[in-house]
Amino acid sequence: MQRIPVTVEEQLILKAIKEECPWENLSKRLQATLTSKEEWHRRIVEHCIKKRQQWNTSFARKVCREGEYYEDMMRYLRKNLALFPYHLAEYVCRVMRVSPFRYYCDMIFEVMKNEKPYDSIPNFSAADALRLTGIGRNEFIDIMNKCRSKKIMWKLNKSIAKELLPTQPVDFAIEPWWGVCLVNFTLEEFKFPGLKGLFQIGISLMRILSRSCSMQFLLFQVRMLLLLNWQQLCRLTFLNCRLLHPLLVDLGGL
Repeated sequence: MQRIPVTVEEQLILKAIKEECPWENLSKRLQATLTSKEEWHRRIVEHCIKKRQQWNTSFARKVCREGEYYEDMMRYLRKNLALFPYHLAEYVCRVMRVSPFRYYCDMIFEVMKNEKPYDSIPNFSAADALRLTGIGRNEFIDIMNKCRSKKIMWKLNKSIAKELLPTQPVDFAIEPWWGVCLVNFTLEEFKFPGLKGLFQIGISLMRILSRSCSMQFLLFQVRMLLLLNWQQLCRLTFLNCRLLHPLLVDLGGL
């Protein structure tokens, strides 16, 4: 729950942020309250992060870099055991390579490492973590009991709890209306499978989704942006209608 501004200064600061006022246009009263331009920028970023706003549509885009903004946001969310920001997945998953499953595994590990109770996780975060990791109250207590049974080892090395966490998300039904996006490839990942391997991955993905879909026809499209060199990008578009139909590949440079 967001705290309601209680002072006049806080209300004026909130109004100035909504109006995207630069430091130079702030009233003398606000400038005296904030003391510096850096503090004003910090308040802007803090407000946008608490509202879970996208960088490119928020006031924060004028005072900080995109990467720094999302890194600060993820630190804030982890610290407060907040729900995964699904509306920001285009950047968080694709660029930062942080999946909801990994996010909740790290969250559960931090709670275990600090030996906090399961109830310290907010209800919505706990429910979403259970959906993806399969770890609920009973599983959490079971893992903690196994860790504490190691006694001295647990006191010296809290990372043993991470070894007991799942490495893959639980199985769940894939709905036909879901969109699928691939994350950015690192140079090592791109070199390892090669183009031939990526085609095979695309074909396998079509078959998995086709079997998971109850509809007679499935229209599914995956776009991958692959870094071929520092100047050229290649777009692969996989389009598949029904399982037995041929896979059409459109390969074009940007």
